[in-house]
Amino acid sequence: MPWRRITLPDQYALIVAGSPYGPPVELLRRLSEKATLIVAADSGADHLARAGIPFSHIAGDFDSISEEAREFARSCGAEWHTVPQDKDFTDLRFALFIARQSGASHIVLSACTAGRLDHVMGVMGTMIASSDLHPLLVDENEIVCILGAQGPRASVELAALGLSIGDTFSVLAPVGPATVTEKGVQWPLDYKEIAPLDGLGISNVMISDDATVIADAGVIVVVVSRGQRKLAQKQRELALLQHELDQKRSELESV
Repeated sequence: MPWRRITLPDQYALIVAGSPYGPPVELLRRLSEKATLIVAADSGADHLARAGIPFSHIAGDFDSISEEAREFARSCGAEWHTVPQDKDFTDLRFALFIARQSGASHIVLSACTAGRLDHVMGVMGTMIASSDLHPLLVDENEIVCILGAQGPRASVELAALGLSIGDTFSVLAPVGPATVTEKGVQWPLDYKEIAPLDGLGISNVMISDDATVIADAGVIVVVVSRGQRKLAQKQRELALLQHELDQKRSELESV
């Protein structure tokens, strides 16, 4: 799984959200090892408590946190940051605000992608709005990073996201037209403009160890999905089978 090979920043704040299907304990422990600050966003505290990972801050309206997680937060001595349920921002965005106020320069997010589609889209919006914090989302089945030509991160090597040769990834322009370069991939792009949410960047394949994605203009999202890798493997198996069938057909025709 790519999250086992991902390159994490030297220092970062870890924010754990309240996805109904939390990440594996091993993943959370991997992400927490180098974190200088850990913030639970509401029921993200449940995921951290399950993994036995102490945290210093807990933020949200606390409409979904369990009593067990509350007790764990108290035992950690976590600082509570409470907002009303009637608000116009998410618990995740509030947790990110707490991390920023605490001096974080990089953030890693987890437990963000296994819930409702509108929540996932909101997570993407939060990451884009916080691009100055180099946001990196790491879940069991997805890895997401934001690149911006005018922002602090304009390019990424796919190996740093945990990919190996043969793995599949996608690139999307989420908020407007963007120009992208992709090197060391099966379908390279050279300063190519892509329209918002256009399918041009869906399901490319890494074919070189130094494969790189560059945001030449605008903002792009790089997505690694476990489901994509499974599909890519099936596609490779089918292509190999088709090649073998073509060879057999040629042999029969030459007899």
